[in-house]
Amino acid sequence: MNDIPSFDVIEAYLISHPLIAILLAIVALAFLFSMMRLLVRLAFVLFIVFGIGLYWTHNQASAEWQLRAKEFSSKAAEYGKEAWRAGTQIIEEKSKSLKNKDSN
Repeated sequence: MNDIPSFDVIEAYLISHPLIAILLAIVALAFLFSMMRLLVRLAFVLFIVFGIGLYWTHNQASAEWQLRAKEFSSKAAEYGKEAWRAGTQIIEEKSKSLKNKDSN
């Protein structure tokens, strides 16, 4: 009914047949080594892909940031000129009102 051998049976078999135990250990280590090589290759490929992607997006973002900086500086200069004009008008109006109060 229970076709799956227990760990005790497997352990007893491997103890009585050490050559098979050594071969199984070699196969397991070879499998782990090949998996590690595969993971290292995958990590290297992903590093290259993400590095290229970062370089490409950085160049695009750099150009976009320079464009936005130019737009921002032109708007800032425009708003600064408007603020200067409004300030000079307010100062002129206040100085005229003070002159009129002094002359009366």
